[in-house]
Parts: sequence; C-alpha cells; structure tokens
Amino acid sequence: MDIGANIGLTTASLALACPKAHVYAFEPSTRKAMRLRSNLSANRLSNATVVECPATAESGSRAVMDTIDNWSASVSSPVDFIRLNVEGNEAKVLAGAAETLVRDRPVIFMEFNSVAIAFEARRSPLSFAETIWGLFDVFVVDEDGRLWERDARAFVLDNMLRHNCIDDIVLDLKPDQDARSIRDALAVEFRAECAAA
Repeated sequence: MDIGANIGLTTASLALACPKAHVYAFEPSTRKAMRLRSNLSANRLSNATVVECPATAESGSRAVMDTIDNWSASVSSPVDFIRLNVEGNEAKVLAGAAETLVRDRPVIFMEFNSVAIAFEARRSPLSFAETIWGLFDVFVVDEDGRLWERDARAFVLDNMLRHNCIDDIVLDLKPDQDARSIRDALAVEFRAECAAA
C-alpha cells in the first residue's frame, strides 16, 4: 500500500520492483489521482490500483473516507508493506489500520515530518514520536539507507535540528500490541489535536 501516493513515484517504484505483488495507491486529491493513473498507464503498470479517497481513523465523515481496516476487509490478500506519507495525519491512518496491523503485521515505511505534525495535525512531534516508539520497534533510515535504532527524544531533536524536520522511519509492530492498544494509544494523540484546535 502507498498511502499518500501523490503522483505515484513510490507507487511506480513498488510496482516495478515487485511485479508479482499488487500495489494499492491511496490519494485523496482528484488532480493528483488523475496524474497518478496517467503515470501508471504510461509505464504500463497493471499491478497497481488507485484508491481515490483519504485513509483515516473513521469511515464516512465529510469527504468520502475509509479506514484501512474497512478497505482491507474487501481485499483477499494480506497487506505486507505500507508506505505512509500523509503530512502529519499518520496517527489517524494508523488508528484506522489497527486490525490490519495486528492481523497482517506489515512493515511500515513512514515519513516523520515535525512541521506537518505540529502545524497540520496540531500535535507535539515529541508526544507523537513517544507514542509511535511505544507501539512499534522503530528504525531511523539514514542518508545511506541504513537503519538505526534511536531513542524517541534524540530522534525528534535530530529531526528538527539536523534534518529539516523530515525523516523516514521503519515501523515494526511490537508483539504485545493488539488493535485496542493501538487505538487507545493514538486516541491520546487525537485528544491533544482537539485541545490544540
């Protein structure tokens, strides 16, 4: 899955690298989704499907939205990889994917953007990082593509001071987590967002 697919650079890369897999690309912007479809067609990638709706914590709402849990129930194959880049709304997507995360245990490649978390989602980047570190084994991707374990506090400090507020991290759900613990932990983040609004 490519959640926050934009015009499809990652979607196309995944589809090319994994020709026997099927990539589902979530993109809520109609304009970007059209460009994404065009890019997939131009590259003759038939193993990728565009899902033109935002992935979130709840189905319904003002726009046509769906949770990853609701959506994945309609797909026969397990989810083994999620690329997540939704400009600070990662907590909502992860909460709406709790059942899928526990059932399929996908590896998650996520962008951590402190500015988007602080200003778009109105959450503390440190609080969000501490929540993520509590639920997942987290590995920071360095400039050479190597994975490093870092403490949440040191990671956020480096993220803000050395990396222009944007880093990629890899998440592996801890064995003791269940769907309820995921939703409960992320609910704290939602309450913080509501209080800041």
